[in-house]
Amino acid sequence: MATRSLRIGIDARVLAEPTPMGVARYFTALLRAVAQVAPHHEYRLYLNQRPLNEEAFVVAPFRHREIGGKGLLASPLIWQQLVLPWAIWRDQVDVLLSPYYCGPLFPPVPHIVFLYDVSFAAFPHDFPSWVRFKPKLLARPTCRKADCVLTISEFSRQEILERFALPSSKVKVVTPGCEQDMWSRSRPRTRLGIFPDQHPFFLFAGSLLPRRQVSCVVQALAQLPPQYHFVVVGENDGERQSALKAVAQKWNVAGRVHILGHVSDEDLEDLYLRTLALISPSTYEGFGLPVLEAMIRGVPVVAWDIPIMREVVGAAGLLIKSGDIRALAGALGAIATSTEQRALLKQKGYAQAKKFSWKSAAAHFLEILDETTGGGRNLAHNV
Repeated sequence: MATRSLRIGIDARVLAEPTPMGVARYFTALLRAVAQVAPHHEYRLYLNQRPLNEEAFVVAPFRHREIGGKGLLASPLIWQQLVLPWAIWRDQVDVLLSPYYCGPLFPPVPHIVFLYDVSFAAFPHDFPSWVRFKPKLLARPTCRKADCVLTISEFSRQEILERFALPSSKVKVVTPGCEQDMWSRSRPRTRLGIFPDQHPFFLFAGSLLPRRQVSCVVQALAQLPPQYHFVVVGENDGERQSALKAVAQKWNVAGRVHILGHVSDEDLEDLYLRTLALISPSTYEGFGLPVLEAMIRGVPVVAWDIPIMREVVGAAGLLIKSGDIRALAGALGAIATSTEQRALLKQKGYAQAKKFSWKSAAAHFLEILDETTGGGRNLAHNV
């Protein structure tokens, strides 16, 4: 029997981002895991003006395809809706993956679109207009026309079904895995330096969107003894950083709040291993990758008690009523002063995180891919 394979076309622009955040990290790990499980497929990474030099994607079974050019054809919207579909058709691709909330409205092949959450619609003021424009305009029609919509949690699946009124069978879940080496990137290491080792600290990882209520952690910090500090990574927006610094000054803890911006994977790993706990005071997430990254390292997790945290963290962390500053301060104080509490949360968190596997995610995704494409075709491509 002939070996069967697929030529998989991928809108890879999100992979080429210089400072990969949640979507890029998830998609990086999923693609790497899928390619390891199914190296007989061909993975064509379609790029526009920004090159993709990441080591994992410059070797087989990945192939780069730079299309578009300058002027109008380089416009992100024109590129996505006209240039990419033309290249997909010309290259005889079997299926198209659109990893960032929307994709071509008229793809020439079966189409799988990734929709991680509906935050762009539920919290539009969290994003500048230029960021939310395409998802808000195109996510609904893209999802309705796509052959399959993938998301990362059952919570997000229900949100998508309710908001977009899609058939239940069309929206499927591929949860992230816990193996951190799958999403690590080969960026140059940066030196933290500015945060001394001797201070015990709590950690927040992510962008400072209003719905993440990081200012609540600053208020809780003010109720703790002065030896405890708070470190924030993942946000380089000067306006948001300044706003959080102003809150820290208001509560007289400015010297104990350290906003480091984007850091390398190595430095992030160092912070995870040194922190007392990861704090996720968010009122809405599609999944919350940092909590999984923390649990697999044995880092206690403290989060607001919202549906997605019950799904991902469950009883393995401390879930607190949203906005309860006193309870948050109490939880942080208990973790800081009780080695027994930290040991118990470490054990529970690690066991919970082990339920999430990139290998399992890849296997499930390949099943979905097979259903969407009808099984592939012979391993014989001439383009």
